[in-house]
Amino acid sequence: MSEITASGCLFYAKSTKRFLFLHRNQKQKGTWGLVGGISVDTETPWQGLKREITEEVGFNPNITKTIPLEPVSYTHLRAHETKAKRG
Repeated sequence: MSEITASGCLFYAKSTKRFLFLHRNQKQKGTWGLVGGISVDTETPWQGLKREITEEVGFNPNITKTIPLEPVSYTHLRAHETKAKRG
């Protein structure tokens, strides 16, 4: 299995005290989600996220603070799903 790098973010606007969620209308029609997606080619997670922000929001807002999270592998996630199913 090849490695996939994905990034996502949650926006909070201080001026309106609101979070931004996207209402999906294509692949996950009718669901709500965060901005983000899969990095392509040689993009770093940050470069991929900036591209996804532009694609999904329409522009790159002035980002004043970021809180990076630990990378998580797909196999790591699958192990947790399997463990949760076993109880």
